Amino acid sequence: SAGLAGLAWIGAGAPPQVDPPTNLHRTDGNALFYAAKINGLFGDPESGKTWIAQAAMVEALNNDGTAAMIDVDHNGMNHTAARILLLGAHPHTPADPNRFRYYDPEDAEQLRNACRDVANRAPTVATIDSIGEILSMLAVNPNDETEVTNAFRATLVPIATAGTCAIAIDHLPKGQEARQAGQAIGSIAKKRMMRGSYIRVDARDKPAPGQIGHMTLRIEKDTAGELRRTSPGGYAGTFTLDSRDPRVTTWNVDNDDNPITTDGTFRPTEVMERISRYVEDHDRCTYRAIREAVGGKTTVVKTAIDILT
Repeated sequence: SAGLAGLAWIGAGAPPQVDPPTNLHRTDGNALFYAAKINGLFGDPESGKTWIAQAAMVEALNNDGTAAMIDVDHNGMNHTAARILLLGAHPHTPADPNRFRYYDPEDAEQLRNACRDVANRAPTVATIDSIGEILSMLAVNPNDETEVTNAFRATLVPIATAGTCAIAIDHLPKGQEARQAGQAIGSIAKKRMMRGSYIRVDARDKPAPGQIGHMTLRIEKDTAGELRRTSPGGYAGTFTLDSRDPRVTTWNVDNDDNPITTDGTFRPTEVMERISRYVEDHDRCTYRAIREAVGGKTTVVKTAIDILT
């Protein structure tokens, strides 16, 4: 096979179909993550990334779907099961291997087998926690673009190709300059392999037992553009996690309260949108390149860049 794709439907006048995100719905009815694509969540430790991915799994399970978790971070089977039940999964679903599967690979061979099994079963949602640990287990240099790309192709790409909404979790670097680059630790290849939603998670209030956590979700990349269509200024929403009741943890995602600038007034969302799209297509671009490409008042562009950063 040469990988040739047929485009005869264009001649028949059929418009191209771009499917919107279908997993983890906001209160406005729009969702955050795409089926059949690799989606990503990245942020600082304890910023709620795994909670968000697990909420997407619970939503799928409670809507007659299926889910899987490849836990390379070794959160633990009991911990994961407890989380899923706290988030509202019906008790019979995690116990049913036809509805939910948990994988805790100890080496590269087990990891490849886990990914192969998930791809064969094609669950609605699969969480992979985390990319850094996957690369380490496969003895991949996280700064080598070819090695990282090949690792994705051997593990996550087959899962997404099977139709699953794959949600991969990763971590922000510590250096300020690297943090502003809009990607997780390591090679830019990781960002390139994200063909769905690539979302940065910032905890305004960290999730903790007995408290309410608020996590700001900002779009770093959205290849299809359908999430951006419903997310002005690249603000995907706020994930709220209410853990005050020890028996159940309630959650929702809403995009009503877009956190504003430090001066409390001005937020140039249209300029921010143009900047976000330019940065997606021009990795590691300079401030000057952004300013020249976007145009408009320098002060407005600077404010927009500062907010996005």
